Amino acid sequence: EAFKIAPSFIRIRNRITHSQVCCFAINIDDIETRALEASEAWDFTATPFLNAEEASAVEKRLCQRGDLAFRRVPSSSSERARFIFTNPELEITDASDYAVTLRIDNVALASVDPWANVLDSIGVELDKVGDILVVDGSSVFMAVDPSVAKSCSRLLPKQLPGAGVTVSLLESDDSIPNDGELQNMDFQRLDKRSQKRK
Repeated sequence: EAFKIAPSFIRIRNRITHSQVCCFAINIDDIETRALEASEAWDFTATPFLNAEEASAVEKRLCQRGDLAFRRVPSSSSERARFIFTNPELEITDASDYAVTLRIDNVALASVDPWANVLDSIGVELDKVGDILVVDGSSVFMAVDPSVAKSCSRLLPKQLPGAGVTVSLLESDDSIPNDGELQNMDFQRLDKRSQKRK
């Protein structure tokens, strides 16, 4: 049976725009309820991508329980992560339904707006995005929900500065560098006048 992604566990208190601050609050009780329901039904359920503090809170609360199996994706070391829950008798062998990695090349990184603003401008919500890592000052690796991978691949080359920006989907066995620079995912108010001068 195909994995199922449960409805979002995150309540968005403020609508996201370029000039607003994103404010999330997770409901761990709701996450726990859905996780236990999936376990009892021998099913799978997943959270959206959570920031580091939210992910830590979920892991501390739920991931030592004997009646749940879990997997943190894209990896156990990811700061922004989502969790897959199921019955302890089942194995979570394939996470590709929950997270894929995009590689972005030829970006003029010195001129890039804050990544949260860039993603918002193409209609991608932050609970669909994991860590963004810049490697060697030139390549960008971005973990995303598979449902937004095509939109990112199509729209980011038009939105990001640089000549010949490309976005490619990594295969599951492609290696991802672990020594890059993790990018801030906070929204920032942008000065439209300075943007026009770029």
